[in-house]
Amino acid sequence: MNAKRIADFVATRLLRRTASGRFIPAIDGVRFVAIFWVVLFHVRAYVIGKTSLG
Repeated sequence: MNAKRIADFVATRLLRRTASGRFIPAIDGVRFVAIFWVVLFHVRAYVIGKTSLG
């Protein structure tokens, strides 16, 4: 497989399908904020566990 075929394959697998078929940018913004805070929480817990603060 060449790089273009691999990229096309990955892109089709990651394509978002919505029930209504409409894309709502505001939902993506809210999703980003939620994921950001979850990742930050886990990184914080990891760092505190590895330092003398915990």
